[in-house]
Amino acid sequence: MNNSSLFSAISIPLAAGKRAKEITEAIVYMICKDNFPLNIVEGKGFLKLMKSVVPHFKVPSRKTIRKLINCKYEVESEKMKNEIKATENYSLTTDIWTESGNTISYLGLTVHYLKNGSFKAGILVISELRSNHTAEYLRNVIQGLCKEWYIDLNKVVSVVTDNGMKDLFGEEKHLSCFAHCIHLVATAGLSKVPDVQAIIGKVKTIVTFFKHSVVASDKLRQLQIDHGIAPNDVLKLRKDVPTRWNSTYFMTDRFIALSNYVGSVLLQNPHSPPMLSGYELDVLREFRTVLSPLEQITRELIGQKYVTISLVIPLLNCLQTCLTGQIRETGEARSLSKSLINELKLRFLDTESNKLYAVSTLLDPRFKYLHFRDSTALTRAINEVDQSLRSSSEESIQERGISSNYEMNPNDIWSHHNSLMAKDGSINEESDTSLELRHTVFLAQRPHERNEDPLKVWSSIAAV
Repeated sequence: MNNSSLFSAISIPLAAGKRAKEITEAIVYMICKDNFPLNIVEGKGFLKLMKSVVPHFKVPSRKTIRKLINCKYEVESEKMKNEIKATENYSLTTDIWTESGNTISYLGLTVHYLKNGSFKAGILVISELRSNHTAEYLRNVIQGLCKEWYIDLNKVVSVVTDNGMKDLFGEEKHLSCFAHCIHLVATAGLSKVPDVQAIIGKVKTIVTFFKHSVVASDKLRQLQIDHGIAPNDVLKLRKDVPTRWNSTYFMTDRFIALSNYVGSVLLQNPHSPPMLSGYELDVLREFRTVLSPLEQITRELIGQKYVTISLVIPLLNCLQTCLTGQIRETGEARSLSKSLINELKLRFLDTESNKLYAVSTLLDPRFKYLHFRDSTALTRAINEVDQSLRSSSEESIQERGISSNYEMNPNDIWSHHNSLMAKDGSINEESDTSLELRHTVFLAQRPHERNEDPLKVWSSIAAV
């Protein structure tokens, strides 16, 4: 059913039928795109707007809009099913969460695939979970959803889940959610440094005090204005959320920015919680600096319009290098860095040995071999792709220009990568691995810049 027949099937009261359909389609699109409630079509403000814009148009009822949305869903879901059916390979992402307030759990299923050289992703379904979250139950739910959406299990390259669902499609296809693992590294690392936790606890107490005190919040706002800050630029304290580790980072970052004003307000209230000492503020600043690379990683991973699996090994290498090279003044910050490094080693021990991670990184023209620490893992990855990439002649190798314009900010997660790229970018030709790589045109070339699109690079390679 196409859009024209879809909207023709439902009576729309307006003499100029074509124009009425266009307006109604626009209303349906607005509701779906911007997550408006269906009863917006009954709101006085919306009705007045429509009367002013199209006086003779009768706004469809909520019941009609619901029917249209359901029909639209059927059309679009069928299009997606056919597109999935025609796709050669794809990856799946699953996520489970519990809705606050009613304790109902849901499972979301997202598909990722390539179409005409571009990365595509679509949230297929959000399904309510009605039983205990055992591996067998979740496997049956996901496999049932795959059948409903024409997903051929043989075409599934990988399945990204949290760490509780490792055996859904077999160990070789399973990938733990990297962002979730980083969350665990941060929370577990922090939990093992009680002195830092105590300082964070004092910050939370102060933030809660301001959130519950209108007088204190007003004074905080007025102090900023008195110091020349425009009313629209006034900042508020932020509270952390247990399910997002970086909310603690943002809470401390904002607290540090407002610490002078916060201290002044607290001194004026005899019933306020104690302000942090100068030393505790120093620890908090170093806490922010230590966690800054992890926060940057979290931001790197939020996009769905670009390849992320090949970022894992480079990001882990850069993160470990960054944490190891940090120079901290306070013992608490040094303990936190050490704790985070231990958690990284614990949770990402064999990442380079995972074929999906290793091959994806090796074939990413931005990274290739640069970030492998395990030469054996690199050799295995090369053996996986060597035949498909081997060229009959090395005469076509084009040496890429070497750029020396790389920032070396020690707190930037990509600082280590920049230092590798600032070198000659070649492989040590005295090693056995280098000799093997030299048989491959692609791997023998200098890695591309990090801001380049790897899919576009491969498209250009395929066109040669």
